[in-house]
Order: sequence, then structure tokens, then C-alpha cells
Amino acid sequence: MNERVPGLLSEELRKEFPGIEASADFLSEQLDYTTEAKEYLSLKTLCVDSAFLQVFPQRAVAGDLAQALQRAGSMVLTESAAIRLCGDAEKALGQKLRMSCPGYSGLAR
Repeated sequence: MNERVPGLLSEELRKEFPGIEASADFLSEQLDYTTEAKEYLSLKTLCVDSAFLQVFPQRAVAGDLAQALQRAGSMVLTESAAIRLCGDAEKALGQKLRMSCPGYSGLAR
């Protein structure tokens, strides 16, 4: 069980559904990004915790998904977002992206 799920919800879920093995915390938002090559791009964004891939498995086109979600300040991009931001998925690896959240920037892994 993900420890970030609010306490009461987590406890109630465990009581009702004892078979729950994992949970993930996420938030969906439309955020603006900038790179060295692009001044501005608006993307639908999922802000997730490190348990996300346990609950919603994904396939990587490039990079290491599990590593990216274990490191603060890292992010995973869809292939289409990587192409829009950097030209292709491989070029996106290691690129610094700035999000519209004040004080946050991330590194694509």
C-alpha cells in the first residue's frame, strides 16, 4: 500500500479490499514547459509518486522508467511529448525541462 494515500482512505481501502497490493498517488494538470530549444509548450501532465508503475505498468521507448520515478526532480515523458519538446525520444534523455510550477525543474530520464 502506498503510504502517501491519506491515512483514513488507506485504512478503509485495506478493510474493504484486503487483496489490495499497491496504490498510487497522482494528480492530472495542464502545465507549461520550456526547454533550451522551445520557449513554451503546454502539456497534459500526470504528477505521480514512485508506486505509479506498480499500479499502471508502462513500456519505455528510451531511458529507465523505474529510475526516473525514484529520483526527485526527474520525469518520464510520453514519446509524443518527447518529440514535441526535443525532436525525438532519445534526444529528450538528460534534457532539463522547466515546468510552470514555481521553483521546479526536471530532468528527463
